[in-house]
Amino acid sequence: MKSKMKPARPAQPHGPKTVAGVARTSVADAFAEMVREVATLAANPPAENLIAAATLAVAALS
Repeated sequence: MKSKMKPARPAQPHGPKTVAGVARTSVADAFAEMVREVATLAANPPAENLIAAATLAVAALS
């Protein structure tokens, strides 16, 4: 007796499939990059870096 197994489904690519999904991903990537930049600037002690980090943080929230 033959088994009636369904053929394997082709692999689905991971990631966004729509323009909105791509835009969301790029916005999330940009936000993550900005957060990393703020963390780097805040880790360096000069006052100019703290001011720059605060400015970027305010820009990220608005």
